[in-house]
Amino acid sequence: MRLTLRHGYLPADLDGCLFVAPLRVDAKNIYNAGGGIDAAAPATQVVDALGSYIDPDTGLITPAQANILRIGSGIDKTSRHLGALFEGARTNKCLQSEDFNTTWSKTNSTISVNAAAAPDGILTADKLVEDTATGTHHVFQSISVTSGQKIVISVFAKKSESSEIHLEASGAAAPADTNVFFDLNAGIKGTVAAGVDDSGMDDMGNGWYRCWLVFTADATSAFFFVVLPSSGSETTSYTGDGSSGLYLWGAQCEENVLFPGSYIKTTTVAVTRAADDIDYDNTAEANIKAAAGTIYIACTPEGLMGDVNILDTLTAGTVRGVVLDTSFDFKYRFRAWKAGAGGLIVNSLNPMVRGVTDVVAATFKANEMVIYVDGVPQNTDSSGDAPDFIRTDIFVGQSRGNSNQWVGNLAHLHIYDSAHDAARVLANTNEIKSWLGLVA
Repeated sequence: MRLTLRHGYLPADLDGCLFVAPLRVDAKNIYNAGGGIDAAAPATQVVDALGSYIDPDTGLITPAQANILRIGSGIDKTSRHLGALFEGARTNKCLQSEDFNTTWSKTNSTISVNAAAAPDGILTADKLVEDTATGTHHVFQSISVTSGQKIVISVFAKKSESSEIHLEASGAAAPADTNVFFDLNAGIKGTVAAGVDDSGMDDMGNGWYRCWLVFTADATSAFFFVVLPSSGSETTSYTGDGSSGLYLWGAQCEENVLFPGSYIKTTTVAVTRAADDIDYDNTAEANIKAAAGTIYIACTPEGLMGDVNILDTLTAGTVRGVVLDTSFDFKYRFRAWKAGAGGLIVNSLNPMVRGVTDVVAATFKANEMVIYVDGVPQNTDSSGDAPDFIRTDIFVGQSRGNSNQWVGNLAHLHIYDSAHDAARVLANTNEIKSWLGLVA
């Protein structure tokens, strides 16, 4: 048995084990039923170099490399240790995301360029400095969006003399009162105005926070992406001292999404990062079998997602195979189909939570399918047969055709050739959790 020691995540339970992809070092499968294999690569591995991720070793935002899985997070410094990052396509519509002295307009303020090390470790963070006028001291940019779409704006911020930031969307396309205060000293949100659908503050380490809000565009027009410091006690209009300010970096505006994705750098034009596309060969059911099986995978969502795929083996045309995905009420869901028969469907009891890791397991055989979360059985379906066919590839973090993408981290994909009982599921789940630092 030949195993690459740098992976280091071979499960203790190898009885009937078909497939092990830790997704902690790279995308490779380190084990199969025929014995150990030395890092078999996926059949398809497409990753866009325009993307980024938070490196698990350095904690810094790091540019992606073409066609190499992003091992790290898109959320915050904690989640970077929880596996590989999978995302659908995203576009940053905000121009000059790192240079607030160009496309951005300034009011009662100046920009000191490259004044501090940014969350990527490079001296590219700008400082927004208030002048001595009385009023608001801010930068802004006009961005066109489509009516009815969810819009997410975000910026990385770090305190200097000022420790409070106010993020705002205003203008024709934004509802009234679309703004949030963020306390960069305490690392907590302040007042959230009525026009905001959702908001958050993600700790990036070294005093940096990613501050974000979501709103629904109420016109096909432009809105102003506004960033301004506050003098304390959520006061945005005041007489400046000519020297105080705070650090900014990595502004982003995304349309038709519910939460911020990983950072995408822009300069003079909007930039789109393509979806991750990872699938594994399953010729002759080498890695997953139709008759019975158990699937384990650790999932850390970047946000609430309905109808997105974690693992998909369904055939095109006729519905045959198994799929692990999410329901429209944000619960984990496992489904299995046999040709010409009704499908088995089980959902978890509770919705997923942003940034919280769940080890999801699904067992299936004829007339019995069970879904588990963190080793606890959730629901059982005994109404139909196991699948009679599994396709020759396994799509991870997406459906066949590279759609319905999961957004967040996935780790420790293990597949077995039989349906495990509850005690075995709990033992294997606890092993995965221990690898992720989630249990003592």
